[in-house]
Amino acid sequence: MPTTSSSSGATRKAPQSAAATGLARGPASAPHPRTGARARRDTPPQSLHGPAGSAFPHAVQAVEVKRRRTNRTTGKTTVKTIYAVTSLTSGQATASQLAELIRGHWQVEALYHVRDVTFAEDASRVRTGNAPRAMATFRNLAIGLIRQAGWTNIAAASDHYRSRTDHALQLLDLQT
Repeated sequence: MPTTSSSSGATRKAPQSAAATGLARGPASAPHPRTGARARRDTPPQSLHGPAGSAFPHAVQAVEVKRRRTNRTTGKTTVKTIYAVTSLTSGQATASQLAELIRGHWQVEALYHVRDVTFAEDASRVRTGNAPRAMATFRNLAIGLIRQAGWTNIAAASDHYRSRTDHALQLLDLQT
């Protein structure tokens, strides 16, 4: 689902309010149990008929997602509104199902984030054959072993084991 962020300075002009898009409002459900301010509204997605030549000619529905985040140190709350469009009809995907698809996308992003930030996966020059998949498997193995050892900070654990290879071998039950 292509999205346009209202706070990213994107070149496509996204609608600024639900009223401007005609998106219906519904009763708010209970906030998500995670720390931070998240809420979900199940509302009927806006039906669209994407005009030929538009940025999204096959768009059938649009969804507005508001994300509220509070900085724990400053107490400042920011709200980010994004809009998603899809070619799925309301018969193919309800508002709840679209919300689930969006959340699923971010779960996948969160998984890749650790590999990218800690192991600089996006900067990897390994690009041919099965090598990229093999390297991703090795990175996943390292992350799994580190978490199984009780570490919560993968970067700190990587630094620890990089400088203490005997400890790294103990993770694999290989003694020197």
